Amino acid sequence: MIAGYKSMQQTVKGDLRFLGDIVPSEKFLVEMTDDVPVVVNLECPVTRAQVPAPDKVVLKAEIDWLINAFGSGLRVACLANNHIMDFGAEGFSDTVALLELAGVKWFGAGMNIDAARNGLVLRAGNRFMGFCGYVCPSTHPIFATANTPGVLPLDLDMIREDLHGLRDKGAHRVVVCLHWGAEEVPYPSPRDIELARTLADMGADLIIGHHSHCIQPYEIHNGRPIFYGIGNAVMPDLDLPSHYNDARQPERRYVKKQRSWNRRSLMVDYTLESGQVMVGKLNYDKGKLICGQKKVAASQLLYGSMTRQAAIFRWAGFYGQLRNLVFSFVERPRWPRLCHLRSLVMSKAST
Repeated sequence: MIAGYKSMQQTVKGDLRFLGDIVPSEKFLVEMTDDVPVVVNLECPVTRAQVPAPDKVVLKAEIDWLINAFGSGLRVACLANNHIMDFGAEGFSDTVALLELAGVKWFGAGMNIDAARNGLVLRAGNRFMGFCGYVCPSTHPIFATANTPGVLPLDLDMIREDLHGLRDKGAHRVVVCLHWGAEEVPYPSPRDIELARTLADMGADLIIGHHSHCIQPYEIHNGRPIFYGIGNAVMPDLDLPSHYNDARQPERRYVKKQRSWNRRSLMVDYTLESGQVMVGKLNYDKGKLICGQKKVAASQLLYGSMTRQAAIFRWAGFYGQLRNLVFSFVERPRWPRLCHLRSLVMSKAST
């Protein structure tokens, strides 16, 4: 038996719309012409908590711009990511309280590992959609334990059990949200491709990937859509203290200007009845999230052997890191540090 299931009592009509990473730390507007219920990846706590997690880049939003922007159109928030626990149990509790006050359902994290296995079941017309979310260790998340809050690891046995649990709760279709992949790299690794296809074969009807901060390809595997990375939906420029020590003093400053590829993302509209997806392009600019035309999704992943996929991924990693370093240097000219050169070499050599 899976602990902590929640069920949405209200009925939503038609499709669900999945958006990418959102850090609502500035006021923003959403310009969409239709009325599709929205599912977002909330990439930070909404809190005024003051105790940051040590030794990492920490994000938070102190004002509730998220609910203000989407209003009643926001139905579900995925919390399965590497920043939702950046301000500990207090920040997480504040976020959950805000979402529940606004009537927004959530999943993907909890006050302990049992509570984090809180797959959500959403009624949509005469059908039910199941949601579950997991985070790859490579993203440096804070995992839940028996006694401490956090997110769930990307573990096949756990996911298989949770998928069965959601089906037992009446879910006709299940989406698995995965926080994974290499930042700034516009292609999934062969390992992620194999894992996603395994999950689809295991029973996941839809897979939505986050974390790369840029759009990655998608494919239809045995009739089941896999989106490896749908990019940032709302991600402001960042300039903040980071890597706090045990005395709660920052040892670094994190500066990240969001470039054109960081401001583009996908929206994925999913029809529960048919399992069909429509894909639209989004652009975030000057505080506005603007959507373009939608189209029926077709595979965009280059097929071939895993050897070929590995080669594409190596070059994509090198290209992504080099692109980021060049733009950073143009904006703030300085001598490259050893860690920059090392990241280029590792991205070229890794698979």
